[in-house]
Amino acid sequence: MHRSLQKESTVVYSALTLAKGGRGAEAIKLLETLKTRPISDPETINIIQAIYADQGRADESFVFWDSYLKHNGRNEKGLSLYFQACIRTKNLAHQRKAALELQKHFPSRQHSLWLIFTMYLICMKSENPTEVSLLKQLMLRSADKVFGEGEDTVFENEELHLYVDVLKVAGKGDVALKLLSSDRASECVKSDADLLLKKLNLMREFAQWDSLFTTAKSLFESGNLDWKVCSALLDCAKNDENVRSTVLSLIKEKLSASKVERNIYLLHIEFTKLFAKDELLDSIFTYIKKQYVKPIVFDDVKGTLKELTSEQRLGFVSTLSNILELAADKENTLSYVYKTVLLLKFRYFLGEISSTEARKQFISDCLDVYQIGSDLSKDLLPTDFSYGYESILLAVHTLVDEYTEQKAAGNAYCQSVLFDAIVLLEKVLEKSYHNYHFKLLLVRLYLMFDGGFPAAMFVYDTMSIKQVQNDTLAHHLLTRATSLYPSYNIQSKLNDCMKLYSANELETPEMIFDAYQRGAYSQIEDFVAFRSRLDHSTWKSLTLLERARIHYLSSNKAPKEYLPRCSNPKDNRDIRVMVSFTDENKPTIDELLRNAPQPGTPWIHLFVDGHTLVQDHIVQGDYNKAKSAAEAMQTLLDTADAKAQLTPEELRHVKVLIQLGMMAPSVKAGENLSDSFNAILEQLKTETYTPNTPYVIFSKELETMNDLITCLNSFTYHSPSSGKKAYNASVRALRDHILAKISSVSGLIKQKKKQTRKHLLDILSHSFLSSSIAQEKLPYNRDYGRQIVDNALNSSHLVGDAVAKVQKVVHF
Repeated sequence: MHRSLQKESTVVYSALTLAKGGRGAEAIKLLETLKTRPISDPETINIIQAIYADQGRADESFVFWDSYLKHNGRNEKGLSLYFQACIRTKNLAHQRKAALELQKHFPSRQHSLWLIFTMYLICMKSENPTEVSLLKQLMLRSADKVFGEGEDTVFENEELHLYVDVLKVAGKGDVALKLLSSDRASECVKSDADLLLKKLNLMREFAQWDSLFTTAKSLFESGNLDWKVCSALLDCAKNDENVRSTVLSLIKEKLSASKVERNIYLLHIEFTKLFAKDELLDSIFTYIKKQYVKPIVFDDVKGTLKELTSEQRLGFVSTLSNILELAADKENTLSYVYKTVLLLKFRYFLGEISSTEARKQFISDCLDVYQIGSDLSKDLLPTDFSYGYESILLAVHTLVDEYTEQKAAGNAYCQSVLFDAIVLLEKVLEKSYHNYHFKLLLVRLYLMFDGGFPAAMFVYDTMSIKQVQNDTLAHHLLTRATSLYPSYNIQSKLNDCMKLYSANELETPEMIFDAYQRGAYSQIEDFVAFRSRLDHSTWKSLTLLERARIHYLSSNKAPKEYLPRCSNPKDNRDIRVMVSFTDENKPTIDELLRNAPQPGTPWIHLFVDGHTLVQDHIVQGDYNKAKSAAEAMQTLLDTADAKAQLTPEELRHVKVLIQLGMMAPSVKAGENLSDSFNAILEQLKTETYTPNTPYVIFSKELETMNDLITCLNSFTYHSPSSGKKAYNASVRALRDHILAKISSVSGLIKQKKKQTRKHLLDILSHSFLSSSIAQEKLPYNRDYGRQIVDNALNSSHLVGDAVAKVQKVVHF
């Protein structure tokens, strides 16, 4: 290979091999030799760009494209490939240059639009006011030239989208509104809902309420009941009291039809909430009475209930029960199930279930209606949710409320309430195996138990999460996965998460370029936003960090991948995916079922900096940089957000790393460090191990010890020979304490395993449901509870084994 390095392909593939092996700096150095040679193959340049981009130096790679175009001439294919490469590397300056070259040498309407849209993207992104001002003028001039002002100009929908966006960015919103209202744009606006929305929004922006009302009224009467039309009527009514009676007449006319759309009911509720509060309750009941079979009804209405008087809220459920004529329904009918479940939701939402006795009765009512719904669901497909399944969700939410109250009161067996919820969900899943609401709750409930991660992972695997959903849902399982289950088994899960981001890097640029070629300009901005959200995803940073932690803990080797700080973070995690039956001001079920604080950007930065401090600075003997990193960590730790996101074990870990970084230069200088090492020793002594210590604390403490040992080994190597004896004496007590703590872990884990079964059986014996609900009402018996105990026990043992393996890796 060394003999054939004169071939560009050999150099490039050698660099690619180095980059994949984590030796990016060497790969870049090897590629620098090609800058003086013309490269003939565009695919080779794409590989070069990928290597530079991986090192955060994509802009430097465009010198290869300049060389390629200079050597091969500015042909259309080459320039198109150059334009595509700019999209791939997100370099809008070069993209504009490529579009300009295409328009200059191969003038066409398509290339003109590419140039206009590129300038539009730069205007949206640039923070340079001078550049933006100049580009707005150029963009507007180019757009006017392409689209013209003649009445005979025919627009494609996508071109009209582009022209309107350009006019708005250039401060010509009034011109854009005039254009959208003109005859030549009328067909496009009729056929494109997004163009109609832009037109309505511009009318609002320029306060053209008469025009907006005329347009919205015409659309409404012709049968366009989209919410953007309904909200336009509402806005008109807010700003002009003279049209309110007309709007109300329009609503009532639609309500009198044989088939009424959901948006009409919602419009009626919103209208009465704003302008006729004495009719609000009737509008709510009208909607519920007609649409009670749809689960969305509760979500539509619950936010409006706060507008009712306290007296109306107090009698809401009983009045609704009479309106729905529940007493007239037979218990074995679907109508009865739908109505009863809806009433249970409102009972829960309105705070009627506030005591232990009330919760017992409420859960009993939930189980009753679930049994009826289950009997009626026998002919459903296996993938269908059983009728009345939400009553189980309500029962579980009520159990979580009881757990929260018992925990606050210091009840030693409060977890028995959560275990009841697990047993209940496991049983009902047998009849509704594909119910993801049940499964997601189960995942979070298992994670509330020491050693519950493998059980949670088993349930999560059955959910068949799609690749694109990992960015929003995987955090429910994998947050702090390394601390909860330090095993290679979680690496496959973390790798699955990373596939989405790899696919985004490879596929989304191609989709963007394809949209340019098809002229789908309204899609391009969506693709760019989607790409940016994934590139800067908070969960992507958390996944990279967890993957590095598990690699380091399992093999005692530093990970190969670069761990960047989470720049311009976009938090796509869906923390409200679980059904909520509470007011928005109260804690959600997601918040109540957290086993630790929710990590965010400060958490990421602390541990990325901590990893860099240990592996890149202290291990390499660059102690001044280590001190700078420690100072940055201390500055971040002093913020309230950072402290709020750390568990006590994580806080101790961070403090130890900061102390190590701050003292590092003194080690090389041969100073007396007894006080510094004693301070670290005191930090470690604050945590004492017992058989009751949770596995998550063992694993996090072992990670802290691992970093501490790595740093002490480096200090021993780099300390001056003249001070070696004094250094060894100052560190001896700390070293002995570390060894004692590590050696104690395996014995404690063995004891812990022996106690776990007894602990789980004690929890089962203190079952809240068994002592509160008649046995015939429960969908399971005591033997089934013991079966779930066995599953939980196996899960706990797997975690114990994983922690014991880590203990063997951590040593001097």
